[in-house]
Amino acid sequence: MPKNAKILRMVDRDPLQDAVFEPVLRPERVRRTVSARDIEKAGGLPADDVLAMIKGFGLSVADADEPWFTEEEARVFIDLASLRALWPRDAYLQVSRVYGQALAEIARAEVQSFRRNLTGDLLAETDLRELRDGLETLLPLADPIVAGVHRRWIEHELAQASVYAAEADEDRAADLGAAHVVLLFVDIKGFTAYVDTAGDRAGIAAIEHFDRVVVEEKGSGRIVKALGDGFMLAYDDAGDAVRAAHAMMRRMPREMGPALHASVHEGLALHRGGDYFGRAVNLAARLLGLSGTDELLGTRAVADATSERFDWEPRATTLIRGFRDPIEIFRLVGPR
Repeated sequence: MPKNAKILRMVDRDPLQDAVFEPVLRPERVRRTVSARDIEKAGGLPADDVLAMIKGFGLSVADADEPWFTEEEARVFIDLASLRALWPRDAYLQVSRVYGQALAEIARAEVQSFRRNLTGDLLAETDLRELRDGLETLLPLADPIVAGVHRRWIEHELAQASVYAAEADEDRAADLGAAHVVLLFVDIKGFTAYVDTAGDRAGIAAIEHFDRVVVEEKGSGRIVKALGDGFMLAYDDAGDAVRAAHAMMRRMPREMGPALHASVHEGLALHRGGDYFGRAVNLAARLLGLSGTDELLGTRAVADATSERFDWEPRATTLIRGFRDPIEIFRLVGPR
């Protein structure tokens, strides 16, 4: 190796990685003894498909004979070969790309957070042996959490799919426990931009005020879940949902800082584990994305159900992703 190249490698070496990360990561790397060729010989997926999945993950491997997998990981690709009727090549290659992108973001956030807290004076005061022991304990904790969150999202998506299949048949939907519900989505419009301008302290104050407003003005509504700087609420009556959203927005007008926007839709949804599933939920959420500052949008069902109590004006009739027919959208003018 040329002398200059050796010098560059010495400059690039990270003392923190040598002292902390490498001793912790090495045992896992030693367990990687199975190649893509070995998987194919054991009756698993073809080596070329395995290499394509690794590439889909956003990672690299020299060739089909490089020991890249642990025994447990290799077993996954062997078992997948027996499921190709349910899980064809195009499907698992597409999923590998999704896995790679999502897990890369998770790993990047974890490492950046870890290293951000191990710089300067803190690192100088930390015993490296204790740091290694802590990291060795911390890393395996991520595996069951990632797997558990993934499984729960699969459950969520399967519940969504069940409702989609049942929505065309009300009797079947009733058997699943689906029922009509009014869904309200409300959040702070342009919250990130507001924090960038006003600062973190003002952002925290705005969120705390918003939380109080929602609790105090929700009326008969039930808070289903918090969504970052917003909420999803459920109602039995469309008029109650519109009244609550209107009251919330009046208490946070744009003249006082960050303002709200909201959306309301009434439809069939499945209630499971404290959450709602189905196209009604998706439509209400996507309407929120179309609403402007200080604006409440509703569907035809909501406008008709509340026409004696509130004035609405047509805003648009448009196609919305996930829905075959155009959706009529109305904007709330105000109470009658």
